[in-house]
Amino acid sequence: MSVKGGPVGLAYTGYSLTVLELCMQSALLSHALAVEFPELADTVHRLKADNSHFARLLGEHDAIDQKIARDEQKIEVLNDETLHELKQQRLKLKDELYRMATQAE
Repeated sequence: MSVKGGPVGLAYTGYSLTVLELCMQSALLSHALAVEFPELADTVHRLKADNSHFARLLGEHDAIDQKIARDEQKIEVLNDETLHELKQQRLKLKDELYRMATQAE
């Protein structure tokens, strides 16, 4: 399996995708902690049940992720500044949650 770059876009197993199409597809991927870090799924589940601070941060992350997903799906469109701020908040929360989960393993 290979990906080749070219002036038109990327060719992958007979399909040609432009960079914009690839970005749009990746934007719609889930950013849930258990999806992005499946190796931490058990730890995340345990911390969610046992650590109220972790559970609160995870709830904030998931709520922000849902707002971003609704924008990306054109359900509730946000202005660019708000979307950018939400993505920064989601990343900051994800970093903290990841740090907590890896330290708890």
